[in-house]
Amino acid sequence: MDWKVKVVIHTEFGGFALTGEMIEMLKARGCTWADRCGGPFGGQYYLPSEEAVDAQSFRNDPDLVAVVEELTQRYEKKIDSKKGESIPWRERVELRGDMLANLKVVEVTVSIEISDHDGRETISVHGGVW
Repeated sequence: MDWKVKVVIHTEFGGFALTGEMIEMLKARGCTWADRCGGPFGGQYYLPSEEAVDAQSFRNDPDLVAVVEELTQRYEKKIDSKKGESIPWRERVELRGDMLANLKVVEVTVSIEISDHDGRETISVHGGVW
């Protein structure tokens, strides 16, 4: 059996955080844990507190995934609008950090295999590294 799961990961050094815009978008979607994020830290980033969410389980929250996907589309449109221009990589990195806090949605396939030995079953889980 295979399941596809979308998960939000942080792609640069510095650690997972959310932007103020992300917090507002999450609140607008009715996401209750967004109200309990601490911040802003470093002037613009919010951190999900351990009291607000489990350290990793919120990473596949449908609201968080949708917000990061929407902001990724906005980022790509902004970059595409400058087609033909040479956009320095540093400017792209800064824009990605400002808009997305270096977050990315990845789709992970989780495979589960149920084995039977004389009626006693065990489960093996297989995935990948992203």
